[in-house]
Amino acid sequence: MSGPPDNKVRTAVPARIAGWLAALACARPRLMLWFVLSLACAAVGYTVTTLKLTTSHSGLTPQQSQFARNWEQYSDAFGADSDVLIVIESASPNPNLIRAVID
Repeated sequence: MSGPPDNKVRTAVPARIAGWLAALACARPRLMLWFVLSLACAAVGYTVTTLKLTTSHSGLTPQQSQFARNWEQYSDAFGADSDVLIVIESASPNPNLIRAVID
């Protein structure tokens, strides 16, 4: 004869970890606050050191392309100080959508 049936519900590992973190946050809120602030500072530091902004137009387009040559002629004729260039990268460009956005 076997014992009583096991009525325990097995929870997944991520759910158990989340439960432990919630219990720790309730038991020691200052510790969790310092942990979260340290993590946020680390994220900001990582972003500042690795995020690269390219502000030069020549760094955004291939130099041998027809567009780059046209841009060079345009900037020579009109100046490029007040121009804004927005670059959007797409795996499959849609010419109709591009025309609609430009218009």
